[in-house]
Amino acid sequence: MARFEHDLRVQLREHRNRLYKSDWTIWPNQAGMMLRWMEAEPYIAALLSEIEDAPIDPAAWRQAGHGSHGIQYPDDETHRAKVCLDLLRERNYQVARSNATDFSSMAREFVELVVDPLVYYLEDRIDDGNTILGILERYKRRTEWFHQGDLYERYQVDKTRGETTLDAHLREYLVDQGVTFPFSQPRSPSGEADVVSMGDEPLALEIKLFLPDDGKGKPHLRQGFVQAARYAQDYGLPAGYLVVFNLTEQALVLPSDREDRWPASLTIGDRTIYCVVIDANSNRPSASKDRQGRHELSRTDLLGDSQSLSA
Repeated sequence: MARFEHDLRVQLREHRNRLYKSDWTIWPNQAGMMLRWMEAEPYIAALLSEIEDAPIDPAAWRQAGHGSHGIQYPDDETHRAKVCLDLLRERNYQVARSNATDFSSMAREFVELVVDPLVYYLEDRIDDGNTILGILERYKRRTEWFHQGDLYERYQVDKTRGETTLDAHLREYLVDQGVTFPFSQPRSPSGEADVVSMGDEPLALEIKLFLPDDGKGKPHLRQGFVQAARYAQDYGLPAGYLVVFNLTEQALVLPSDREDRWPASLTIGDRTIYCVVIDANSNRPSASKDRQGRHELSRTDLLGDSQSLSA
């Protein structure tokens, strides 16, 4: 396991242990601190986003009586993780219906019954390293730290093939991370997906460049967003992905239904489209020296006035 992933597991376990040792009087505050850390750490936040895509409604699960007399979890581990996450966000440790008679014991049993299954799930996902958003987060970090100049130079050498060049760079990384056949472009009712297949399940992922001076501005990104959404719909997938290589010197900010969560994402019907921005311009100034503003897109920029998926 890479050092980065190892450190994440250690930090996650430390937050769990602090919560377990907390007195009931400060337990809700400690639980809130754990949640805020998870939602602020990009890799963990990406895993939480994928958990939330699971097709189970925690409220409906409760109405069915599964949380009324002790917790009866669903058999699917991702569904269980989503239920646990929902219970943790409520921060009511008495929901576990334990046999404890004092509040501090109830709080500890809540950690054992609710928090631990969520932590185990996250640890397993960190260990296997093959969640789509996790892979893309690592790619973003790796590219911006080590390959920014190289990618920008590749684009400048042959702008007509620039999108294909950067697309190939991401495909190669996906292969290295265990995506079994990213070079395949099987037909779907809406066309050919840029990258399709992770294991036996298709992956709806569209790759676009952002550089308005070269004709790749808001309409170009809208085309990519709509296509990713259509692929997700065609394949019956809960999520689609738009990866944008930002080749400008300014920051690119995309709209999001979850403003406190990485990456930006928009929900269209019962599909979630995640938008990952890769800063690939080596001339971009550091944050402390950046006085040139930013490119900020709205939901209308990506969906049009109708807010639909029409081209």
